[in-house]
Amino acid sequence: MKPPLQTDPDQTPANTFPESLPGVDVPHGLARLAGDQNLLRQLLISFSQDYGRYRFEIKNALAAGDWDEAGKSCHALKGIAAMISAKDLSAAAAALNDGIRQGNRDNLDPMVARFDLAFDQVMSAAAILMAQEDKAPRAATADYGGEPKSQPADLAPMFNQMAALLQRNDFDAVSGFRSLQERLGDRLQAGDLEQLGVEINRFDFDHALQTLRRIAAALEIPLNL
Repeated sequence: MKPPLQTDPDQTPANTFPESLPGVDVPHGLARLAGDQNLLRQLLISFSQDYGRYRFEIKNALAAGDWDEAGKSCHALKGIAAMISAKDLSAAAAALNDGIRQGNRDNLDPMVARFDLAFDQVMSAAAILMAQEDKAPRAATADYGGEPKSQPADLAPMFNQMAALLQRNDFDAVSGFRSLQERLGDRLQAGDLEQLGVEINRFDFDHALQTLRRIAAALEIPLNL
């Protein structure tokens, strides 16, 4: 018999990624991210901070009879949940969206209850990871001052690869941003990279592409779009 699911953050050592989390397929998520535990941690925490409001927006839209808005939010949440390997939430959002589109509005209560449960599980997973971060020692900030700076010609292929990922709404843009951030070093104002990182981590790829264009222009890097 498998041991019970561990959900108590105080029992999980700091800096150790849990083998299981409520509502999240951890092995699947790590496999998608080439085993990058820190990135999966960041994505789940970002989800709780940036998309926690979606549950209330969907339920408020349903209560107001705004079926189109509720359906659009369910559809968006389905894709976002799939990206972070929150399979139950993705399936619950898809089922609720289908119920709305099919006009099954008098029988939505069980679907909403399933959706609520799945959402709570993912938020609990994020809370566990945030509690770990609070207990973990902070790493020293990297100093890029002594590192040789990449020249625009060297950065062009990476910028164009990132642009292509953003155009395709490809989840690999998240890990690609980290590589780009390391290569850029201190060439840019911190705010430019921070904005790009926030937009990518929110899966706001359209705005991220605009920000990437602006950064590329500042560095005189041509983008083949």
